[in-house]
This record gives sequence, structure tokens and C-alpha cells, in this order.
Amino acid sequence: MDPIKQKIVKTALVSRAFLCALAVIADALVPNHNAGVFSWSVTPKVEQSTVGDTLVSWLVDGLTTWDGQYFLHIANNGYTYENTLAFFPGYPFLVRVAGEVVYWLQVDYGLMHFHSALKLAAVFVNVGLFTLAAMALYDLSFRLFRDEYLAYKSALFFIVNPASIFFTGN
Repeated sequence: MDPIKQKIVKTALVSRAFLCALAVIADALVPNHNAGVFSWSVTPKVEQSTVGDTLVSWLVDGLTTWDGQYFLHIANNGYTYENTLAFFPGYPFLVRVAGEVVYWLQVDYGLMHFHSALKLAAVFVNVGLFTLAAMALYDLSFRLFRDEYLAYKSALFFIVNPASIFFTGN
């Protein structure tokens, strides 16, 4: 891989790790506002949480709000409500497949339930797609402007933009 692309990948992954840590800290310090909006239903109902469920909840619940609730519901239950029809199926499908893999890898150990595997998979899918988007922006900028420096800077600005938290949660 091109050294500049390696640098973009490394920067994208480090920025996602930083934003995830920042989200955990903010979620611990600032109480969540209950807006009374849609909340995904976990089926079947889980009677007892495992240590893995608690850890995953602590790490990613701050990233799984608002539209993320719809995507997780679609990934877990499919299109069961009319208001879920506004969301395209590609991302929930990727989250479902990744969630199945994460769950399958740990099912013998009983570390977490499927809903926690879905949450974790959603963050992994988002980080992966974000990294691919940064590399695609670099390639597109380079093809358009024929300037390696400008293409690299455009990818960096994409990575560190203030709205990039939306590319980490689901």
C-alpha cells in the first residue's frame, strides 16, 4: 500500500479511537436526555446481562442513539414498523452479518448476548466504512486535482472534521 494511504488509514483509525474514548467520557459525565423517541426492541428479551454485555453497553451506548436505534432495530428484527422504511437496507445488512460473526466467535464462551454483538459490530462496520471513505476521498481528490498534497489534506480534513462523530456511531 502507498505510504500516504497507510498514513491516512492510521490517522483515521487513531481518530476513531480518540472519538470513541471521548464518547465514553462524555456519556459518563453527561446524563442522557430521554427524548421519548424510537428505541429498538431486543428480541428475545434478555433476562440477565453478562459482563460482556455490561462492557459493550458502557463502551458504545453513547454512540447508539437517534437513527442508530432504527438501524439496530432493522439489523435485529428487519423492517417491522412503517417508520423503519426510511432507512436503506445495506448498512443494517452489513451490521447483521458482522454481528453474526462477532456473536459466533464468542458464543462458546457466553461473553455477550446477540444485541451486544450487534452494537459492537455496528461500531466496527462504521469505523471500517469511514476508513474506506477517507481513502476513497484521497483517490478522488488526487484524480481530480493531480496534487498529492491537496488530496492528502482533503482526506485529513474529512477525518478531523467536527461532524465526524456521526461516522463512528451508528
